[in-house]
Amino acid sequence: MVLFVKTTSLIGIRGLGAPPPPGPPPPPSPIEKEKRGIGGDEVLHIFFPSSPDYGRRGTKGDEGSPPKTEVSFPRKAPAPIIPLILKETPMPKPKVTFGLQTGQQEATWPQIRDTWLESEALGFQHLWVYDHFLPTGTRIIDGPAPDGWTLLTALSQVIKKPRLGTLVTCMTFRHPVALTKIATTLDHVSDGRAILAVGAGWHEPEHTAYGIPLPPPRERVERFAEGVHIIKSLWTRERTTFDGKYYQIKDAPFEPKPVQDPHPTIVIGGGGEKRTMAVAARYADEWNWNLNGTTKDYAHKLEVLREHCKRIGRDFNEIALSLNVDFLVSDDDRRIENALKVHARSNNQTLQQARDATITGDPEEVIGKLQAYIDLGVRSFIFSLRAPYEAKDKKRLTDLDQRGLRYHTTMDDVRRLVKDVLPALR
Repeated sequence: MVLFVKTTSLIGIRGLGAPPPPGPPPPPSPIEKEKRGIGGDEVLHIFFPSSPDYGRRGTKGDEGSPPKTEVSFPRKAPAPIIPLILKETPMPKPKVTFGLQTGQQEATWPQIRDTWLESEALGFQHLWVYDHFLPTGTRIIDGPAPDGWTLLTALSQVIKKPRLGTLVTCMTFRHPVALTKIATTLDHVSDGRAILAVGAGWHEPEHTAYGIPLPPPRERVERFAEGVHIIKSLWTRERTTFDGKYYQIKDAPFEPKPVQDPHPTIVIGGGGEKRTMAVAARYADEWNWNLNGTTKDYAHKLEVLREHCKRIGRDFNEIALSLNVDFLVSDDDRRIENALKVHARSNNQTLQQARDATITGDPEEVIGKLQAYIDLGVRSFIFSLRAPYEAKDKKRLTDLDQRGLRYHTTMDDVRRLVKDVLPALR
């Protein structure tokens, strides 16, 4: 970048200290004249904001043009233009955050606790459990599956910095008022670190086993939308009255309010284009998609979300974008290939579809794949991990050859991710 300035001698700066001494300025020396190539002086007027508070919310100068300070230079004759070479400043990288979801099924409290302690030490900015009453991703549903929200409350007292959430909370499990109470309590005991990620619900085995109704998709999303509306109203109003198709509350107070102002981040999870993404357009602070396609598929999803926002008059850019991804970071091509074959088989996909829907490869390949989504606007990644968390313990899963990629990922992949991938993207 080249900036052209006129060389002159300064005689006064109004608004920046003491005025110049009275009387005419001293004549330029012969050397100064020779440098300028002129026989006299020139005046150049420059205006810039005079207040360090300019542009801050609630200060004068927020609207219209900034308050100005004028800098005057003497003027008598034209001055030559001398190029001043400035160093090109690179564009700053977008701020991207990274989280880890450690689905708690088939894990003990000490294993979950120790994994979260290490994850905090590794620098993850947000950590997640899931919200299921039975194991997912397997036909063996007899294994342990601790309650997600109870775990979050306990973990909030163990880890001190990362934000905390369930990815995602199933709306069919709890009345929206009860869920709001739970999330608000977590926000208080964690000193304002709670995230509320919610979805309509999907896992049929746990609903059937425990007698929890799982309505048809349309009704499920309608209930979901009403629930999110109630949650947001309880958090932001002194009293809430709502007479919906599925939920009714009357003149309901809600205290305490959350620590976070105005409330914890509301993440809407799901890629249903007709209904779920319409709910995201109306209520989400952040929209999360469990990556299940190509960058082209994701770009299409963003256009769908943009159209839903346009229809209701909301700015699409108000909604943060996050991805939940299955991943492996390894130089072992055979390991990756075998895991992808199992993933494809368990998800009724081709091998290429499995590659497209996951983030796998050596560090350079993984960096490139993640960067492609950053270029599309993603500002948060949540990497999926399932117990057993350490490679040596994976043999405990008797049906590992029938489970998706996240069940093959280990803490070694997480450590490699943090060491060799994330620094290039921060």
